[in-house]
Amino acid sequence: MAEELRQPHQRIEIDALDVFRSYAALLGSGQSIVRNANELSYPKRIVKTVLMHMLRLANQPERNALETAYVCLADFQELSDKEAAALHAWAKIEHLGDPNHLSDEQLKAAAFVVAEIGPLLNSVNVRVAAEAEALAHDLKALN
Repeated sequence: MAEELRQPHQRIEIDALDVFRSYAALLGSGQSIVRNANELSYPKRIVKTVLMHMLRLANQPERNALETAYVCLADFQELSDKEAAALHAWAKIEHLGDPNHLSDEQLKAAAFVVAEIGPLLNSVNVRVAAEAEALAHDLKALN
């Protein structure tokens, strides 16, 4: 299932099934929700095009999973080095576990980190939410 994407002055052939499989494997890897777009094996616009094509051809059970995968594209963001570091710091805090079982020192350290990275995380989350809304709108237009 090869797809041809056209750009001005450029023609690229891709294997749509490979695009889908690599994206599905990445979604199933169990890593954090918001991730750097450079983790995608193919550019985000190509994954989006392949998923949209598959959605047009899918039956209802497949369609539900593809719609979820399509909206999850919002979780893959172009991140600055500072934003990537903030997400990494947040993941470390999440791995500390139940705050009720942390020492006062651990809680203070975590609170300090959250205060430092909070604005960066908020910025990323705002972008994710806006893109998820746009992708959901794409799906409504498809129906």
